Amino acid sequence: DEAEPSEDENQPDTNIIRVKPSSHLKGPTSFQDLQLKQNLSGEHMGAVWTMKFSTCGRLLATAGQDNVVRIFVLKDAFAYFRDLRVKYGVADGDKKSSSKVEAEAESEEEALPFESQSFCSYHGHTSDVLDLSWSKNYFLLSSSMDKTVRYIFVGGDTI
Repeated sequence: DEAEPSEDENQPDTNIIRVKPSSHLKGPTSFQDLQLKQNLSGEHMGAVWTMKFSTCGRLLATAGQDNVVRIFVLKDAFAYFRDLRVKYGVADGDKKSSSKVEAEAESEEEALPFESQSFCSYHGHTSDVLDLSWSKNYFLLSSSMDKTVRYIFVGGDTI
């Protein structure tokens, strides 16, 4: 794994280092003890074409045939993102209620990593959403077959 000097090293603003990857110890990987921890089905109508975790790993964005981008949040991060949405004036961020029946259901689902319902959803595309891309600060780009790209902030609305 030696770095080779670039052919462009005589140019003042170009500092490109080319690295040749090694093929040592690359091969098929086998996973042991895979387990299904949670099924998030039932939110989307039709196929889900893309799913992406945020860079922090606490949010999961999903999208597909129903033209809707849905965001799921880990249970231990729910309060943080609810407060973020309240800070930016979005009132529908809190879907939890204090009913006794829901409290009992939540205790049964305590071992699940994500909230059972999506944290928020964004409508606006008129065709299938094909890809998603997160930034480091909770912005999300969604691209669709309707030839549009939506810019979404988890703390607010689409732009």
